[in-house]
Amino acid sequence: KDENTFFQNAKQLMPGKLIEIDLTKNLKQTVSKWWDPSTEIQNNVSLKEASETVKEMFLENLKQNLRSDVPCGAALSGGLDSSAIVSGIREIYPEIQIDTFSYIADDEKLNEEKWINIVNQEKRTKENKIHISDNDLIDDLDDMILCQGEPFGSAGIYAQYKVYKRVKEA
Repeated sequence: KDENTFFQNAKQLMPGKLIEIDLTKNLKQTVSKWWDPSTEIQNNVSLKEASETVKEMFLENLKQNLRSDVPCGAALSGGLDSSAIVSGIREIYPEIQIDTFSYIADDEKLNEEKWINIVNQEKRTKENKIHISDNDLIDDLDDMILCQGEPFGSAGIYAQYKVYKRVKEA
């Protein structure tokens, strides 16, 4: 992936980059890294201490992002990241309703419903499963293109579009 887009003279800002624009110097632009993580190994912390620190930081981050006046919901793919988020929400708020929104693929090779069901059952969520038909894509194509804001290389973005459309409806 590079900074080029489908639009002539329009570039995208790459992940981990920061752009500064000087309005006094003919819009001079400077692109730089905004974050440079340390790769230095620290051996003065035990695995247990490191695990607890990461868990505390993760849960604190979730708390900050859960400040809202709308019901709590999460996209749940069945993968590690989204499963950890739903599990963390349940740990922080043992009694609230958590709505999960999951795309369920018809293709067995892509279907993660088994893992989605485990998390939903274990964490007592209100599940919202999204299935897609060929007709859905035809009906949604123009709106999806408009929402995306730029051309995209495959129809894989459609599952995400449908999930977040359901989130908005809920």
